[in-house]
Amino acid sequence: MRQDVLESNNTCSINGGGGGGGGTIGSGPGSGCERDNRVGKERFYRFKLKNMNIFDQIKDQWINGDLEIDVSITIAPLNGAPFTVTKAFYLNNSDLRNCGVFKRETQWRYESAEIITWTRSLYGDRMMFVWSEFDPGNTQTQNFSFSNNYKLPDGSTTTSNVSFSITTTDATDKLGSSVVEYCDGIGSDGFMYDTGSLFFQAQ
Repeated sequence: MRQDVLESNNTCSINGGGGGGGGTIGSGPGSGCERDNRVGKERFYRFKLKNMNIFDQIKDQWINGDLEIDVSITIAPLNGAPFTVTKAFYLNNSDLRNCGVFKRETQWRYESAEIITWTRSLYGDRMMFVWSEFDPGNTQTQNFSFSNNYKLPDGSTTTSNVSFSITTTDATDKLGSSVVEYCDGIGSDGFMYDTGSLFFQAQ
């Protein structure tokens, strides 16, 4: 296809404006709750697409060059309605891939955007992260749900089922979702979430 010819001739950046190396990737939850010992807001650490097939599906025309990767984080207070914080990352194609003479692969994108101060007694043990690559189109609504656990002042726990919706478009590429748990490991050796389309880590 003509698009493939154009793509093969597009210049690739090895470092990709923030992508590149990093620490060892953990494969499961860390021991204890590292967030108990952290001060400040929850932050992203890094993310990358799982493979180049997914990259090829979501990339815009390389002549335009821009990608808008959105992540919507839904937080459910114990006493109150769930709310969603959305972060948008405006990227070039080369920010998410590493191209060379003999290889063409996705790479990590490092972002330290703040999310919220995760006060466990207020927001419980879980948040849901929903990822997409935004493109203009007709308005569309996606529905999601997850369960959240809360520790009460008397030491007991309660579980609540959280349902919410996110407004998007029919042209937007949906990149999956993952539930992030308070006691998952964080940072370069922390838990690596797999949405089906991308990996990400928090800190």
